[in-house]
Amino acid sequence: MKSIFADPREIPEGKTGLFSLGPLQIRVRRQNHDWLTLAKRDPEADHPSSFILSDETSSHDDTWTRYAFREEEEGVSLIPAFPDRSLVVRPKSPLQLPPKNKVTFYVSIPLWVRLQFGEKTPVTVENLPTVILSNTWFGLPTEGELCYALKTSAVRDLSLAQKGDHRAICPLTVKNESEEVFPITKLSLPTNYLGLYQGTTRWWTNPMEILHLGPNRPGTLRPLNTPPSYEQCGKQLLPPVKKPKEDLVHRTFSGFRSLFY
Repeated sequence: MKSIFADPREIPEGKTGLFSLGPLQIRVRRQNHDWLTLAKRDPEADHPSSFILSDETSSHDDTWTRYAFREEEEGVSLIPAFPDRSLVVRPKSPLQLPPKNKVTFYVSIPLWVRLQFGEKTPVTVENLPTVILSNTWFGLPTEGELCYALKTSAVRDLSLAQKGDHRAICPLTVKNESEEVFPITKLSLPTNYLGLYQGTTRWWTNPMEILHLGPNRPGTLRPLNTPPSYEQCGKQLLPPVKKPKEDLVHRTFSGFRSLFY
C-alpha cells in the first residue's frame, strides 16, 4: 500500500503542500521564515493517501496557524500515531462466549498524525486525529477512565472491517478462561501498547489478547510483540509507547474490576 509517511517533503516558497489522508487534509505554506498550516476534515470524504504541491492561495474564509522558528527549518513530515486515550469498542451485537473458548475481533482504528518541521531535529507542532471521536467513560463512576468511543464495531469477519488509508486493523482476541459463560458487550482497548505495521493492503497493529478470568476479577491484557500474520508486513513503522511485561499489565488493570463492562 502507498504511504504518506515518507521522508520530509520540501515545500518551496510560494507553494502549498497538500497532505490528504482519509477525511483529513493538511495544507502547509512557507512564508519567509515562517510556516503556515491549515487542517480541515470532511467526515464524508475518504481521500487516498497523497501529497501534492500546488500554487493554491489561501481563502479569506480560512484561518491559518503561523509558526515562527528562530532558524529556517527545512522539510515537513507527517508521522503516524494512535489516539491518545484507550478506545471503547463494541461488537456488532452482544456475544456470549462459552467457558474455555476464544473469539477474535478485528478493530478498525482511525490514526492520528503528528505534523513535524525540520530534518535534523524535528519539531512536532500539531497532533491531529484523522477522525474526531466522541468522549466516553469506561468503568464504574468511581473507578474508570475517560476514553474515546469508536464509531465502528468490532467485527469477526476481516472483510467487514472498515477500510481506509487512515485506518489500522487491530486483531483482538478475547479468551474466556473462567468456568462461566461470558457476555461481551463492550471492552476497552489501550492504545499505548499498539505498534504500527505497513501491510500490502492495510495498516496493521500487533495482535492483542484479553483474558477474562472470572466474575469480579480484572481482565488481563497481553500485547503480542509480533506483526500480524494476515498479510505480509514490513518493519514496524511505529513502536508502542509502552512495552510492559505481562505481570505489569495485570497490575496496571488491577484497579479496575475488568477490561469489560
